[in-house]
Amino acid sequence: MKKNKLVFFTLLIAFLILCFGTVKLNNLHATNDLPKLESIALDKTGSNGKLAELTLKTNPPQMPQSMKVYKVINPELQLADIRETANKLKINSNVEERNIDFRVFSADGDYIVDRSTGSFSYMTQDFTMSTDPISILNNKEYVNLAKNFLQEKGLFKEEAFFKSINEHTVTSKVYGKEVTKPFMVEVMFSRNLNNYTWTGVGPKISVYFGDHGKVIGAASVWRDVEEFEDYPLISPQQAIEQIEKGNATVFLENVYEATGEIENIELIYLNKPLGYEQKYVIPHYMFQGHTSTGHKFKTITCAVPQRYIMEIPHKDNKVESTPRMERKLTPDAPDEY
Repeated sequence: MKKNKLVFFTLLIAFLILCFGTVKLNNLHATNDLPKLESIALDKTGSNGKLAELTLKTNPPQMPQSMKVYKVINPELQLADIRETANKLKINSNVEERNIDFRVFSADGDYIVDRSTGSFSYMTQDFTMSTDPISILNNKEYVNLAKNFLQEKGLFKEEAFFKSINEHTVTSKVYGKEVTKPFMVEVMFSRNLNNYTWTGVGPKISVYFGDHGKVIGAASVWRDVEEFEDYPLISPQQAIEQIEKGNATVFLENVYEATGEIENIELIYLNKPLGYEQKYVIPHYMFQGHTSTGHKFKTITCAVPQRYIMEIPHKDNKVESTPRMERKLTPDAPDEY
């Protein structure tokens, strides 16, 4: 009897080991079968410096071992749809088809649609000429007006949520004193992805207002996506090592090279500027903190192991990385992040 029990437990243990090993091998096989993700290397040219050494101020938060990667959906833009939206915007003119965009220009305004993403830029003559202080509405009115405008013109996105209201100001002298007043109000909508912040250059839809709540422009930097695959993530410590090796985008205040102390760790999705052929939306780590001399820093590095990343060169498609109105408002502004 004892011998039979021994044989039974021996066979049971062998069976469990075999099952566990099979599951483990299957998981390993599945991970190794993940396709490489084409991605343009993180931009270093906009960086203000380098973080030579980083330390964690506190214990890192618990991070997931994997996250969903999303695939960018190329829009199917039709000439008739471009013309219909232009008519809704009261821009009655011929649609010019170019390799990179559709353009409709008239005396009443301009409407430009990016072919690869569907992002748009709408600018009236009032926007171009706006420099004088304006009468301001309350925030709730602006949000309602912006959303109604986008929905009426067919420019709103179902996933979009209200993010912020920004006053663009002009400073003038009144009786010898400098007075700052708004000359334009921007209402911005954004979106998240998989309950994580999606940031970078957008995604965003903005509506611009002149005097007494009049819409004078609108613009978007937007990509539609679909779920692709779950990919493993590196640890925060491995991400720090990548940053110290220079494989990251770094934003520093008035310092070129520094040591830093990380105060906040966040997983984000990264959106590229217009003109970048972004095929996938990939998880990234974003670290924030202070240098040893007290300067703020922010740095971003890829959270997916490098063995799954296939870096491709950026092809300059000669599109406006931000809408023309934003170049006017903030000509020297860096990427948002």
